Amino acid sequence: MRRLLIPILLLALAAPAHGEVSYRSLTRPKDEAAFYKCGGRSHRGKRVHLHVPAGRLRGKPKRIVHGARGGRLLLFENRSVPLVVSPGNVYFRKILQRTGPGDRICVKGTVQTEPLGGKGRHAIFIHTLKTAP
Repeated sequence: MRRLLIPILLLALAAPAHGEVSYRSLTRPKDEAAFYKCGGRSHRGKRVHLHVPAGRLRGKPKRIVHGARGGRLLLFENRSVPLVVSPGNVYFRKILQRTGPGDRICVKGTVQTEPLGGKGRHAIFIHTLKTAP
């Protein structure tokens, strides 16, 4: 049994980490401008990473909608691509405590059709938030 344990451990350490999720970085001004110009359509279904002013998430949400799985979602306007987050998202609650209106927030999420949106608008469904560098 011991003879098998060491090779298994070595293989486990050498295996690539599958838990990491990659996001398309849109933090450069050129990439950010192109993303907002197309309203997020070119990134539909993809994970994106961008920076937004903290004030966009610190105010009153534009709408409160019900998600496909029954939970409430908050929709905040953000240029041409709104931000959608669950009020129970632990990252959302923490970022509200840790940032001021003049700070920038690092947003990571998936671009999808806006809930109850009209005319094919897309939104970023937020996974994680942290203070941007």
